[in-house]
Formats: sequence, structure tokens, C-alpha cells
Amino acid sequence: MSDIWDDEEVRETPSEITRVKRDHSQAGYLAGVTKAKDESLQEGFNAGYPIGGQLGLSIGRIFGYLQGKGLVEEEKQARKELSSTRIFDRQYWTTDAAPTYEGVHPLVKQWENKIDVMKRE
Repeated sequence: MSDIWDDEEVRETPSEITRVKRDHSQAGYLAGVTKAKDESLQEGFNAGYPIGGQLGLSIGRIFGYLQGKGLVEEEKQARKELSSTRIFDRQYWTTDAAPTYEGVHPLVKQWENKIDVMKRE
């Protein structure tokens, strides 16, 4: 057995070199994927938060108006038509989660129009 301070050249076997390369490659890949996911997640949150906030506020106003007026059947209908399943239907969003509509979500706009009519009656 040689001393670690000897000037002998340390030789790794080809299998050790392959293993070290693979381990470093995997570690680098995982670090890259993790960083990309973190950045994408934050970007998606930053882009989606204002849209989601506005949707929630608008839908909440609709529900609040209907509840405040005691319009139980209309509120049930609004809850059905403004459910998250319908609001986030593929027809309203691109594959990148951007809205396909301009301005107000079409389902929200329909209910805002209905409420405007109710207010005039």
C-alpha cells in the first residue's frame, strides 16, 4: 500500500471514469431542470396572478350581488356557469395559459350583462 503523499500517478479505471462522468452529468442535468422549473413556475405565477385575481374579483361581485338580492336560483345558475371547470375551459385559454379573449372573460361578461339588466328592472 502506498502513502497518499507519494508521487505515484493515481490512475482511475475506465469504469470509474465513466461512473464519475455519469454522476456529474446527472447532477448537472438535475440542477438545470430544477432551475428551469423554478424560473418557469415563477414566470407563470407572475403572468397568471393578475388574470386570476381579476377573474376572482369579478366573479365574487356577481355572486355577492345575487346573494345580496336574495336571488337564490340565479345564484345557483351563476355558480354552475362560472365554475372553475367552465372558466378554465380550453376554449378560453391557449396551451401557454394565456387568455384567448380580449378584456373580460366571456362567461363573466354574460353575467355582468345579466346583472345590468336586473338592475334596470
